[in-house]
Amino acid sequence: AVLLTVQENPQTSTREIERSLGIDRTSIKGILKQHKYHAYHMELYQQLYDRDFNSRENFSILMLNRIRDDPNFIDKVLFFDEATFKSNGVINRHNMHFYSVENPHWVRQIDHQNKWSINVWGEIISTHVIGPIFFEDHLTG
Repeated sequence: AVLLTVQENPQTSTREIERSLGIDRTSIKGILKQHKYHAYHMELYQQLYDRDFNSRENFSILMLNRIRDDPNFIDKVLFFDEATFKSNGVINRHNMHFYSVENPHWVRQIDHQNKWSINVWGEIISTHVIGPIFFEDHLTG
């Protein structure tokens, strides 16, 4: 019954199975483990466009050439970035499972930043970290 439940709904939880079948969670986990089922977590990824792949490849080649010419080059590069965090709809991937014998590579594309509400900026140069700095306004250029 446990395996049938998971096969019919791989995103179910052991708590839901416990409630519906009246079997304690320890036994459910044991049955799933015995049959080599694993609770895979969802992965989030940022959407990439066709134009992104060429620029990433070109940047990688440029960096490899610079590092080849100057092994300390990477210590002279200032890496900075910003991230925007949403105030609603955040996914807690810890509570989301997909039970399967093989990794289903369960992914979900995350939303674009135009709906997000808090921005964080930081930078790294060599071994030094600057930030985080928080902004409520939209970040531009």
